[in-house]
Amino acid sequence: MMNDIQPRFVRQKDAPGFFGVSRGYFDKHLRSSLTEIPLGNNPQAGVVYDLYDLHALADIIKKRNGRPAKGGNIWDAKQQVSNLSNARVIPTGTLKGRSSKDELGEALA
Repeated sequence: MMNDIQPRFVRQKDAPGFFGVSRGYFDKHLRSSLTEIPLGNNPQAGVVYDLYDLHALADIIKKRNGRPAKGGNIWDAKQQVSNLSNARVIPTGTLKGRSSKDELGEALA
């Protein structure tokens, strides 16, 4: 029955595999967000990470970088379209003559 027990800690060498990234990417982008737990009294014994911390970091990454599933709501597509339709179009072009203060005020209103 010992095979049914899930480990609580993940060794440092296995942690990048949990996220599906290389060791270099893990060290550069993810490692600083995790609590390192020294395993044993000897520094060479190794470092482990709490499995719950790995899951929590994965949830944070998913929330920050994830996207809806197919058929789900597209992020803010409707909001962006409505914002564009409400936007004031500012004409651009070549100056052909001077404008009076009244014309300038009307253009800016």
